[in-house]
Amino acid sequence: MSRFHGTTLRLVRDMGPLSRTELMGEMGVSSPSLTKIANRLVEAGLLHEGGKRDEVNFGRPRQYLDLAETGWRVACVSLMPGRLEVGIADKDARVLLARRFDLDCSAIQALAMVPDALRALQAELDLGDDRIAGLCLTLPGHVDLEGRRLLAVSRPGWGEGL
Repeated sequence: MSRFHGTTLRLVRDMGPLSRTELMGEMGVSSPSLTKIANRLVEAGLLHEGGKRDEVNFGRPRQYLDLAETGWRVACVSLMPGRLEVGIADKDARVLLARRFDLDCSAIQALAMVPDALRALQAELDLGDDRIAGLCLTLPGHVDLEGRRLLAVSRPGWGEGL
């Protein structure tokens, strides 16, 4: 997919359901170009057409492009002292699959493990890169490096219980 596909998804995500006319204005593309972009995203199951907003229109109601309810996933990574957690969640932050790795290495070495770990989860879920809409990366707050423990926690609860 091109950068225009990503831009379209970002605009719809950030601004809510948008008409094709609104998207053309935001992106500065022609109607035929937007049609190709939007059709590809609809066919991929990332957008759906038909979303409506509360407005008064005369004549034929406008059709809006909105994020599809299914298909969106977020890669989740939590790096803690001695532990790396990776997961994939749906758009409502429900964890679909996660793995925990106990580590005895530096944070840089742990981060180098993330791409392979996420690819393994994607393969298990039969999930292509075009379905990953974002990344949630959590890092600890203050850490006692010698004792390898957190002094202050700053992470969401998605990895609890792993």
